[in-house]
Amino acid sequence: MATDLVTRTGKAAALSAADHDQNIESVSGTVTAKVNDYTVLFTDQNQTIEFNKATVVICTLDAVATILAAIDTTRFKVTIKNIGVARCAIGAGGALIDGETAYALDQYESATFQIDSAGTGWNVLSRKEAAAIYATDATGGPVISETELDLDALTPSTWVKVGPTGSGATVIWTALDDIPLSAGWAELKVQWSYTKSLSAAMQVSVLMRLNGTTPASNASRVILHTGTNADASGTARSDGISLVKVQLDASNIFEVNVTTTASPTTSAAFALVSGYGSN
Repeated sequence: MATDLVTRTGKAAALSAADHDQNIESVSGTVTAKVNDYTVLFTDQNQTIEFNKATVVICTLDAVATILAAIDTTRFKVTIKNIGVARCAIGAGGALIDGETAYALDQYESATFQIDSAGTGWNVLSRKEAAAIYATDATGGPVISETELDLDALTPSTWVKVGPTGSGATVIWTALDDIPLSAGWAELKVQWSYTKSLSAAMQVSVLMRLNGTTPASNASRVILHTGTNADASGTARSDGISLVKVQLDASNIFEVNVTTTASPTTSAAFALVSGYGSN
């Protein structure tokens, strides 16, 4: 005995959630491209909304009550994907998303959202984050940007906040501008060359830490420590290159402290961004 397939585009009493009902236009799980701000509606059920905008784009999840009133299932879900260079800021009109009032996706990140069991907010079922990235710049060098952070120019023996354009950090390092705000950490290539002459000892320490943190011991934050001792007949020299990872806050800010004991006769120390990623 054949059974007719009943389809429709709106809510009706003929079918119910127990029959695994959903809007026919959402069954296919299609991808809908957006280049401007957008509000996710009940008709977007099971679809992927893909944003591609050069500036911050706003995605609003429609009120849960409005969505539930329009469909016959309490398990509405939608996937949001951001391929634009700017952040996609996601809100739900005051409703909570995994316990928070706001959510964000950076470039090449996506997440699937589902109405929670209480029917009052949203759960994040899954999230795909940007993986660790190691890139070459336009000249083919093993760094993301040729723009250096001059460590010697920083205020000595002081924790200095370093961040990208618009971050409000004390020192703006434009090499950080190309790192997504959800990266979590950056890998830095630190290079130095110090000399000391005429019967004198010299030590230099470079420390880095997450913005706003106060570790119990600064010794745990040392990423470079070098020293040399010149005798009366000549000059001692210390040179080297090191790759280190530094944790970034939500604005891609970190802190640096350069401390010297008996300042070097000559010095050159800088950092380049060689990669970034998330845990």
